[in-house]
Amino acid sequence: MTVNPALLSRIFSWALILANAAFIALVILRKPRAAAARSRSGRLVLAGVVLQTFSYPAAWIFRRDAFDPFLIPIACVSLVAAWGSVFFFARVKKHLGRQWALGARVVEGHELITDGPYRRVRHPIYLAMFGLLAGNVLAVGSPAGAAVALAMFAVGTPLRIRTEDALLAETFGAKFEDYRRRVPAFIPRPW
Repeated sequence: MTVNPALLSRIFSWALILANAAFIALVILRKPRAAAARSRSGRLVLAGVVLQTFSYPAAWIFRRDAFDPFLIPIACVSLVAAWGSVFFFARVKKHLGRQWALGARVVEGHELITDGPYRRVRHPIYLAMFGLLAGNVLAVGSPAGAAVALAMFAVGTPLRIRTEDALLAETFGAKFEDYRRRVPAFIPRPW
């Protein structure tokens, strides 16, 4: 049986595009949320959002020229990473409920969530975003595309984490500081 590289490339590309679209749909489609009691924004937060957002197209802009059939196992891993990230994000978003938002904010009656996915990392949504980016980079990115995309994400994510952590520290004080000491930001420890 002969493998048609062009057909495989199209199938993998469309499966990856659908994963990205599903992730975007989860971000955009949401139930009415509670009004923010306090929020944080500014140039650094905006820069973080922009860098994270444009890291995905960077992987596609600087893409490999041709699909190599020997890359099929890597393409399969990339789809597992991308779709796994979509499902993980949906789980995290549901776990947060009305407290979920695109920006750094707390709502009336806001609780510090430390169970479920938050037991392993403080910012599991960024872990899901990284998994989706890794799927994109593995599937289509050239070495230059991977470097640009990962660098953008690596700069943008800490900007957002610092802002969110500062807001949570203001809101929850010692309880959050204890949580921050025990739980890593978005890369889980193996133990």
